Amino acid sequence: MEKLRKYILFSFILSTVIFLGGIYIGYTMQGNEINSTSVDISSIKGQIGELEIMMLMNSVNKNLTCTYLEDNVIPVQNELENVRKKVVIMENDVKLRNSKEYDELAENLIKLRIRYWMLGEEIRKNCDQNLTTILYFYTMNQKCQDCDIMGYELTDLSSKCKVIIAPIPVDSKIDLVRTFDEYYNLSQKEVPVLIINQNQTIKGLINENELEKIVCHR
Repeated sequence: MEKLRKYILFSFILSTVIFLGGIYIGYTMQGNEINSTSVDISSIKGQIGELEIMMLMNSVNKNLTCTYLEDNVIPVQNELENVRKKVVIMENDVKLRNSKEYDELAENLIKLRIRYWMLGEEIRKNCDQNLTTILYFYTMNQKCQDCDIMGYELTDLSSKCKVIIAPIPVDSKIDLVRTFDEYYNLSQKEVPVLIINQNQTIKGLINENELEKIVCHR
């Protein structure tokens, strides 16, 4: 009887240790993922900062600065897309999605994409007329199949021509995003919405071939 009690006690202790260890490992992995993504965002901020400095030097030597900007602006988008994919994976984790750390990470990414889009606009106006910029508004808190399809179309489009895309959730609580919503008079019912080169608005889903004609063959 005594041996049985010891066995049961040992089994209980072992199960508790394994359970708590699993929780610890889970939180550690989540923390590492957030930290790793934060480092990626900081790195991209540095790259965009360098490009912004070069943009300021445009009046000194336009040919030199424009060549540098045209060569280096698109690769940044690829890194932003990799970060976005990491954030989407985290978004599917309920515990992580409801954390303060995740909110800060997602907010920093949105602001960084807007900053990148603004840089792209400056390059388009001052250096490269073949570059196209797109503000892509979608909903984050409601199901939107058209938004999902548009997202895939834009991803494909980015490999076909020189385009800078800034995905922005129209229902974000960030003040900067709300300002964009008011400026472009947007609502959740209208998404997906594309603002192309600040002078053309497309509301609702558009065929990928038609979108390619508009963006890549201007």
